[in-house]
Amino acid sequence: MGGTSKSAAQIDEIYTSTFNGVANYIKSPSTFPWWPARANASTVVHNDVMYILGGSQPRSSDGTYKCLNDVWVYADSPGVAEYFLTPGAPRPQLARGESFSSYWLEVTREIPAPWPARWGAYAVSYNARIWLIGGNDCRTPYGNAFVDLWSSGDARIWRLDKPVAMWSGRNNIFAAIHLGALYVVASVQKRFYNTFVSVDGINYQMRENACALTHVDIVSVVGFQGYLMAFTIGCHNQLSFDQTAVPCSHPYAGPLENRIYSTRDGKTWSITMRPFDIDFFDQAVGKPYLWSSTSTGELRFDFKVIVHLDTLFLIGGVKLYAPLCVLPSLVSLFLLFDF
Repeated sequence: MGGTSKSAAQIDEIYTSTFNGVANYIKSPSTFPWWPARANASTVVHNDVMYILGGSQPRSSDGTYKCLNDVWVYADSPGVAEYFLTPGAPRPQLARGESFSSYWLEVTREIPAPWPARWGAYAVSYNARIWLIGGNDCRTPYGNAFVDLWSSGDARIWRLDKPVAMWSGRNNIFAAIHLGALYVVASVQKRFYNTFVSVDGINYQMRENACALTHVDIVSVVGFQGYLMAFTIGCHNQLSFDQTAVPCSHPYAGPLENRIYSTRDGKTWSITMRPFDIDFFDQAVGKPYLWSSTSTGELRFDFKVIVHLDTLFLIGGVKLYAPLCVLPSLVSLFLLFDF
């Protein structure tokens, strides 16, 4: 599940950076967090308030997992704490002279969230609501993807907007806000990706003939500087100028590597220059990213990409040294490392 092995442990640590998100990370005090350790949780900032939704926990030593459907809010002001506080909920011990100390509150302490427990869902803030999109089910051996669509104005009262959304039958679902609309990118049996767009969060239209993201696996999708960007893993034709993505069994396929694709309309995707430069999008070159190196066969997966203060942040992930030779099947590697 998401590259997590049986021996890996879910983490309950929180690190913060008040500088620029690149350096000066400080671990929060041992009294934090208040939420149970988990992996593959969903996070969202809605109306300047931060939430954590769901995720997964190891259930037993046999490697099975337990999915969660709890919701936690970071009460960083008395107003937020007062809004979400329930009788009997734990509060932080205040030092002498303190009138308030930030802490985490479980929104679902008294009333559980109505959406089924899941890991790896996307949560986005759009049109004054939180939208919960996609995610995987721990009750099935291979984590079948959810296709329901939920939303909430405050993370307490949830509404089922679509029991079966338009992307039914797809997996590996991503969501991002791009040019004032909500975009959903979903794969079809790991062969190619469909793109869906909505201006109200409920009703979607499919971008016709928008299957350009073929033969790659998306790790993260984000809206940035007027572009919708997809961070991917795949093999590419080393003899073509645009280095088109091809099956790893292709005679001119290079090694598995990280690539970034971009689009303005959600339909026509172009491979971007490496390393990423906002002024040079539609050109492919052989220079590797600073965060991965094709010269050593290194690639990165399970990372997150977010935008803050007009800056892209690539956070965490797992490094893998892939064979430099042509692989018979890209899917075989995905199954090996349990993407």
